[in-house]
Amino acid sequence: MAIITNKQEIVKGIENSLLRDDALDIVESGIGAVLPNTVMNAVQFFPSYGTLAVNGDVVYHKGDAKGGRIFVIGGGKAFGSMAKRLEEIVGPDNITDGVGTDTEGCTSLKKIRVVKASHPTPDYAGMAGVKWMMSLKQEHGIGRDDLVLFLVSGGGSSLMPYPVEGVSLQDKIAMTTLLIKTYGIGPTNTVRKHLSRIKGGQLGKYFDPTPVVTLALSDVIGNDRSVIASGPTYPDPSTFPEAVEILQASSKGRVLWKETPESVKQYLLRGKGGEKDAPETPKALPNCQHYFILGENGTALEAMRSRAVDLNYIPRVISTPLSGDPGQAAQGLAKDFLGGKFSDCDAIIAGGETSVSLPKGHKGIGGRNQHFALAFLEAMAPYEGDWVAACAGTDGMDYTTGYAGALVDHNSMENVRQRGLPIKESLAGYDSHPFLKDLGRSLIMTGPTGTNVCDVVVFLRPT
Repeated sequence: MAIITNKQEIVKGIENSLLRDDALDIVESGIGAVLPNTVMNAVQFFPSYGTLAVNGDVVYHKGDAKGGRIFVIGGGKAFGSMAKRLEEIVGPDNITDGVGTDTEGCTSLKKIRVVKASHPTPDYAGMAGVKWMMSLKQEHGIGRDDLVLFLVSGGGSSLMPYPVEGVSLQDKIAMTTLLIKTYGIGPTNTVRKHLSRIKGGQLGKYFDPTPVVTLALSDVIGNDRSVIASGPTYPDPSTFPEAVEILQASSKGRVLWKETPESVKQYLLRGKGGEKDAPETPKALPNCQHYFILGENGTALEAMRSRAVDLNYIPRVISTPLSGDPGQAAQGLAKDFLGGKFSDCDAIIAGGETSVSLPKGHKGIGGRNQHFALAFLEAMAPYEGDWVAACAGTDGMDYTTGYAGALVDHNSMENVRQRGLPIKESLAGYDSHPFLKDLGRSLIMTGPTGTNVCDVVVFLRPT
């Protein structure tokens, strides 16, 4: 099944259609390698023995427990797809119950319920989904002889919200928004873990002593398990004093403590003071020994490299992840190529996740991959040879609904010149989508893919 739905439109009738076709083929190979239907095949179930294994490691043996049962919980953009494949592998009759959250919802599963929730801004549907997950413990009397499978993927932090007592969902959203704009993901996670009932290992602790096995599709470069979905089943090294210190410190001329909701201040101070109604996040989780990353950005890049070899290219995978502003990242890649850094290869493959800081009053339409493609196109203007570059979000959602990213090449630049298209103005206004749509045969469409392991980029040139 084709992942890129408008491939023929992008390729057909173009002078260098083979280069374009190869680039899209390589991108599809990367996304295909991290689809739930692919990565969940690491799970094996042997019904005759009641044994569950992941990557060949036995994580559960029903024969060791009288009446042991399997429960499934989780959240993230890929939860529904992961749960569907899990039901197929394990068999619905071998799953007692399950519930999780994603952005689509799913009604075709037999035992696992999927709640449709909001991303990137959390909503009450997501919170209801988390409460439902946790209610399974009392409803079924889940104990040490049972097994909880936790399926987690990109977007899990937003799709599994459950603030602590006394802090509203709106206050937590406001706090998280302030933190991300000021600090980025690290300090943000430290604070929000201490405002959540499940993040920072607290979901794992809640189900103790029941063994919890985590199956993850990682959208975190480096795969820090304490960061993936804010680590609901992984020990948290951060503390309440650190969370308070982050908010009380000055950063970029702002002291966030002054803007922090009163409910958040009071809870964090109680936690810092060691009060019982604000417990610290767990630093060890003996019941959460098994944590498997089934797919990540590197998985996609390796599949892309392999496909490039199949297509007779000499590929190089850039080891440094793409990050920061997408325009600057694109310019840096083009500069390296134009400077001869990649003279020994004809296929450059990269991955990561850039982030856009939009100016006040911004009205443009686009996404980080579309912006990357447009900036790369402008930066490659001095190059006179044939080339093509394609970049896409593996989740199929590059902010603009329905589009995963974009493809550009030397023909695109010729088109820009002939028509006098305002490439600099579009970049300055972060308005890449209308520009690429007008340019034609550039926007990559996939729809939601059911996975999320950040973004992928491929650059090809004939040799």
